[in-house]
Amino acid sequence: MKIMEISADSLYRRTFWQAAKRVWRHPGLIWLGIGAAFLGNGGDIEVALNKFFLLQNQGDWLSFFVQSSWLTFFGTIEWAALPIIVFGLVVGLALMLLGSLAQVAVIHSAHDAASGEVADVTVYLRRARGLFLKAFSFYALSKILIWAVFIILILPSLINAFFQLNLEPSFSITIIGYLVLIPGSFYLSLLARLSIFSLVLSGSSWRGALRQARALWNKHWLALIEVSAVVFLANTIFALAVAAIFFLGLSPVNAILSSGPAAVWGRDIIVFIFLIVVILVGGLISLWQYQVWTQIYTELISDLSIRSKAARVYDTVINKLKNRFRK
Repeated sequence: MKIMEISADSLYRRTFWQAAKRVWRHPGLIWLGIGAAFLGNGGDIEVALNKFFLLQNQGDWLSFFVQSSWLTFFGTIEWAALPIIVFGLVVGLALMLLGSLAQVAVIHSAHDAASGEVADVTVYLRRARGLFLKAFSFYALSKILIWAVFIILILPSLINAFFQLNLEPSFSITIIGYLVLIPGSFYLSLLARLSIFSLVLSGSSWRGALRQARALWNKHWLALIEVSAVVFLANTIFALAVAAIFFLGLSPVNAILSSGPAAVWGRDIIVFIFLIVVILVGGLISLWQYQVWTQIYTELISDLSIRSKAARVYDTVINKLKNRFRK
């Protein structure tokens, strides 16, 4: 069977536009998008960017560990607040588990939306119950490995800070961190994403999902990097545009309320409306993002050779140069 080839221009126009139309046709799925947004909407590029800023601020980490010291730190804890801390950790874990449940459900719904047969939200939640713990394991494992790499990288600087009280991070370690942690974070995050899609849509085992994810990366790594970057850019532009429209639209109302007798509750109302808008926009972005990635994954495993835009531009330039020199 001859492998079909889809141009990057056609891929992005078709995939992104179709994903937007599905979100428009099935607005009820936004609840799954809101749930999946608990795991973050920035995608794999944001994970890498977060690690960049983590390395940039590692001097603050060293200062915290050395100047506070562990004994002093634990001695200053208000132990009466421990139940609140435990409660916060439990709530955080519960939200991540809920996010994984919604993630599996929204992937199922995105796959059905491609064929036009979308069921009720509760149906997808019931279908997701048997898989969301496995999906969460990929998400959690990628985070643990990323933090483990970070701790290993700053460990020499941390030891040096403890014994020499030098709070400046090692330059060589920082450079290694940029070369290892940032691309490694992106790779692990994307590998977890592909594994979850394999687990949900292909019915793979845990090891089988990881094996398929690695195979897809080895074959389509340039296209996957490009799709991640384009999705991240589209998410960012959309979120900024919505925020700008919201604040510009409410600026006259805010000016009236802030100067009148209803200034206190007026500002509270605006903050409340803003939170609602953030939740809804986050759900829409999440839903659209999973629609895009579901179609990308489906095409990758269907003997479709998706060429990246970078590869097309390179081939175009090379062909033009060849034709020019032939003349």
